[in-house]
Amino acid sequence: MEISQDEPIFTSIDNIKKLIKGTADDFIIQIHNDNGSWSETEFNNFINTFKSSGYKETIKDEYLEITNIDNITLIINKIKNILLYCNSNNYKAIEHKWYKKTLITEEKINDLFDINMNMNVYNIDDVITEPEKWDDNLKRFKLIKEFSYEIDKGVIVIGRIIKDSITNYATMKKSRINNTNQIYYEFELKIKNMDVILINIIKTIQALFLSKVVLTKKQQSSILEDYRNLVNIATQRKSDDTVYLLTPKPVALKKINLENPDNYGVVSILRGYTVTEKADGERLLLYINGNGDVYTIDSSKRVEGTGIKAKKEAYNSLIDGEYVHCNKRIDGIKRHLYAAFDIYFLNGEKLTSLPLMDDKHKCRYNEMLKLDKLLDVKKSNIDFMVKVHNYSKDIYKENKSILENHKKLPYEIDGLIFTPAKLAVYSYYPTMPVEIKTDMTWNSVFKWKPPEQNTIDFLIKFIGDIRKDGLKYRKYGLYVTDKNMLNDYNIKNVLNIRYKYNNIDKLTNFLETTEKDIFKLFVPNKYYINDSEFAFIEINTKGEVRAENNDKIDNNTIVEFRYDLIEKRWIPIRVRTDKTRIFNKGVFDKTANSVQVALDTWDTIHNMISASMIIGNIEEVKSDKSDEIVITDNVLETDDIYYERNVPFNKISNGMLLLHMLIKSHLYNRPQLFKPANRNQEVRGTLLELACGQAGDLNNWKYSRYTFVLGIDLVKSNIYSSKGSYSRLMREHRKQLNYNNKNGKNFSLLDMAFAVGDCTLNIKTGEAAIDPESRELLKMVMNPVKRQQNLDVYERALAGKGKDKFNVISCMFAIHYFFETEIKLEQFLKNVSDNLQKDGLFFATFMDGSSVELALSKSKTGIIEGRKDFEDYSVPVWAIIKQYKDEKHYNKKIDVFIENTQKLITEFLVNLDFLIKKAKEFDLELEDTELFSETYEKIKKDFANDNKNEIYRSKYNLYESWRIDDHKKSLIEFESNTISKSFSFLNRWVIFKKI
Repeated sequence: MEISQDEPIFTSIDNIKKLIKGTADDFIIQIHNDNGSWSETEFNNFINTFKSSGYKETIKDEYLEITNIDNITLIINKIKNILLYCNSNNYKAIEHKWYKKTLITEEKINDLFDINMNMNVYNIDDVITEPEKWDDNLKRFKLIKEFSYEIDKGVIVIGRIIKDSITNYATMKKSRINNTNQIYYEFELKIKNMDVILINIIKTIQALFLSKVVLTKKQQSSILEDYRNLVNIATQRKSDDTVYLLTPKPVALKKINLENPDNYGVVSILRGYTVTEKADGERLLLYINGNGDVYTIDSSKRVEGTGIKAKKEAYNSLIDGEYVHCNKRIDGIKRHLYAAFDIYFLNGEKLTSLPLMDDKHKCRYNEMLKLDKLLDVKKSNIDFMVKVHNYSKDIYKENKSILENHKKLPYEIDGLIFTPAKLAVYSYYPTMPVEIKTDMTWNSVFKWKPPEQNTIDFLIKFIGDIRKDGLKYRKYGLYVTDKNMLNDYNIKNVLNIRYKYNNIDKLTNFLETTEKDIFKLFVPNKYYINDSEFAFIEINTKGEVRAENNDKIDNNTIVEFRYDLIEKRWIPIRVRTDKTRIFNKGVFDKTANSVQVALDTWDTIHNMISASMIIGNIEEVKSDKSDEIVITDNVLETDDIYYERNVPFNKISNGMLLLHMLIKSHLYNRPQLFKPANRNQEVRGTLLELACGQAGDLNNWKYSRYTFVLGIDLVKSNIYSSKGSYSRLMREHRKQLNYNNKNGKNFSLLDMAFAVGDCTLNIKTGEAAIDPESRELLKMVMNPVKRQQNLDVYERALAGKGKDKFNVISCMFAIHYFFETEIKLEQFLKNVSDNLQKDGLFFATFMDGSSVELALSKSKTGIIEGRKDFEDYSVPVWAIIKQYKDEKHYNKKIDVFIENTQKLITEFLVNLDFLIKKAKEFDLELEDTELFSETYEKIKKDFANDNKNEIYRSKYNLYESWRIDDHKKSLIEFESNTISKSFSFLNRWVIFKKI
């Protein structure tokens, strides 16, 4: 691609040509990394490229550069002279040189390439006499090692390794520059020939990044726009022009993934999976545009040309694979290699809806194999290959074959990748492709690494040097990323922000100051031992610390670590220069591993799948007792999420989840509207939400016009985590302020607060609270305010909100918990009664005990289930397993499986007649109840009519009109889905009235 003559660099070059014509001034182009400072990797690339290309190399003796504030510089050459000067502070008896460098002009070019350039013209004059009071002057000291190459006539490129005092000192000894271990790198071009400037800038960039074809930022932007138009990933907002990368990330293989695939909640590689080796390279997309030009796109969206040319049949294609640098190839070939493992588009045709492998029909793998004949690599320095996906009924045999024959591959491997053979990209069931949207995850692709290669990428921060057992170590803090809007979603933090910042500009300004640091010290919540969050790296004789591959480790870089279980310490493997480059650019979410990925890897390290297990040593799998730890991962803490529609993928039961959402909307709108004296519109009053989960019904509370909501949940993470209630509150508050700003409104989000608490203990006194903050919140909300002085802004807004009890109390899909014992149920009902106003409504949803018992009585195995049949196998969509014997009303335990969680959930059956009887003891009288099957028939009729009518919009909270057609479609699909209907119709809702 040609560089436009309109680019500012051409004007800058012309200006400089006019300026220095006929003079002896120095024209220097300084090359700065667009992503921050240069690393040792780029320096080695620079040296090795120019050296191997045959250019004459000149290596200067190490020299000392001393500069005062007047830009007068003293140069002392050679180490022996530098040491003499350091010890004596006297330069006169040793070889030295004085000069003064004056900047005549500077042209900055920062938007052309992935580098920043300072095009400087200097006038350099010799200085004859020593500057006045030189010894007393504050000066900057630099120790420099310089390498230079004449890469064209009149063009010398220079690379420097520099130790720098940074600040000014009177003497070299005081600067302690000899003792510093911190170095940096500089690159510049010295130009005498003005006619070959651009080509040599490009040549230098190619050397630094080992690029075949260098692209300008505008060219990269244009290519990314073409890519975006091809992929067309669905976004939440039509105006969203962000470039999203189509790169499904594999998750760590766990022992549960080696279990029988017919077990509930098990996604197992033992059926329907291919395996391929994981190359020791960088994952890149290979994009082919409409002209057959082939580009790579990395995780930071940096685009590079490859020099590969595609035939017409491969235009507008997108391939996923691993890029292996030539020095990592083990087959002796000195060319880079792109190893493709998947394809998403070919010749403009979308292939993501196809399975990976299929003997009878079109599939992604066979389409990918066509590329061998469609790509011409002759004019490139990159080879292309398609990786083999090994597929048979015996996955262990395939694993063994790869691991035993890995030396026959052209590259080193660092693990195995398991991909579903029969699934479309991001889908979970055969023949059921999904629409690809932003921020999707695909928990069906797995990666396995040998235990010693299970690693975490940390951002490291220097803490200090320590001495232990006679050795010196450098101590670093290990940091992971956290995508929290705030660093801490505690009660006081979030609620103060909610009530203090009621203007989007003020809120945004505040959050910008609090969101900058999204890195958190890695403190694992399991298997923690002292100093798990720190690395201690031995200092070598040069005062450096290096990784196992000999990469030099510097502060504030991304380093890949493995963990030594015997020594109980972190071992640095290599510096992630690719991720460090992104970090230095200010992009954090693709640098250090996220806290969740790090915790998963930490768990894998302590529950490792050995190389013996992965090739089918069943005895080792059976004898490994730590599997019990994994099995607990398959039991859900609470069941709120399995009825919520917050799962990041499409499942068979989505129609059922929609029905449940509509039923809940209907219930929230059942209480009568009334108009308080202090409000302009009718409302439904206050709501106490028991077992509120992650506030998944927040939109229902808002649209149903509640004035205040107090949510209580037993699970701490449901309240405080980055996906919890307070996080949702912050997002909704921000959304509301954005709406106000765009539409000139002044609406306020309803008042709400959340506490961690046990709903069987006294709420009003704060006894129900699990932590001190929740206790204080409950006492403040539930009781009259004694004084207004010295209250935080949120306390003034919320204090006493529940002192007069609540108009409505709700408990969605959680009342079954309290049927474990008589005491729990009675204490729960007492809480409801004590906190509900007279004539107030209490509603709940639950699995109808009588319906479940009737269905179980017809099963010989004590299991009822709904399964979806596919060509080769069937999968459970839901199941109920009887775990009780003769219990009458309490502790009638069942285990419930539903596909969206892939987990077994323990519940206790709720008998409606018994619930009505017990509720009456607490002045709660049944007002209405229906099985979901009855309510479904009414909803069907509503949606068959003109559901854009206001009565239906308000009945089901359908204020976003675009949802209506989606809901219609889902309900039509649900009508024919007998599996989901059979489970859904086991549920019922009830409404009680306080008498």
